[in-house]
Amino acid sequence: MDEVAPRSSRIFWCSLFAAFLLHIALCLLLFRMTTEQLPELPETSVPIELVAAPPEQKPARSEASVPPEPENTAPDLPSPQPSAPRSEAPSMHRAEKLFSQQVLADPRSRKARESLRHLVSEERLVELCNIEAMEQVYRSNPALRPETLVAYAMAEPKFSGVSLLVTGGAFRSRRRWYNIQYKCEVSANATDIVSFEFLAGDEIPPTEWEEHNLTISDEPAD
Repeated sequence: MDEVAPRSSRIFWCSLFAAFLLHIALCLLLFRMTTEQLPELPETSVPIELVAAPPEQKPARSEASVPPEPENTAPDLPSPQPSAPRSEAPSMHRAEKLFSQQVLADPRSRKARESLRHLVSEERLVELCNIEAMEQVYRSNPALRPETLVAYAMAEPKFSGVSLLVTGGAFRSRRRWYNIQYKCEVSANATDIVSFEFLAGDEIPPTEWEEHNLTISDEPAD
């Protein structure tokens, strides 16, 4: 009995070792068969290049979202021509010599001298300047012989201290009426003319006489 047990033990270990060797042999055989079926792949090398990341860019706008610019179909216009210079209005003529005192000293002006004494300052200023204006017109153009002058015919006169500006006056000569403008400055007591400028204008059409109360004679209008 004692000899049988060790003998069985040896048989077991020998069987186990043989099975292990058989297992290894099978694995080697299987590995060899696998390597023979798979072809060897050639070795390749891929070059590696480091590229810097591009700067962040805004997404491009869709072409459909941008409306097309309209074509310029307007006709070609001619270049503007420089406008012709406007003709300046004629300026007033400054009198180099004054005549109101000479006119009032004439014996035929006695009634005018008496009237001036009874007028208030503004009225006296207007009448004195009117006398100067009529004489200046006659001296500048003897064909015109002013008989009377209305300082407010077309526009109200403007007073400034001892100065008077008439922009819409009218004088009568040989039964016709003419435009006149003048600027007159008198002394502090409104007895003498200090400076005078004037401009005699065109004839006033008879169709405008009634509108501005311009009469043919010295008789008052109806």
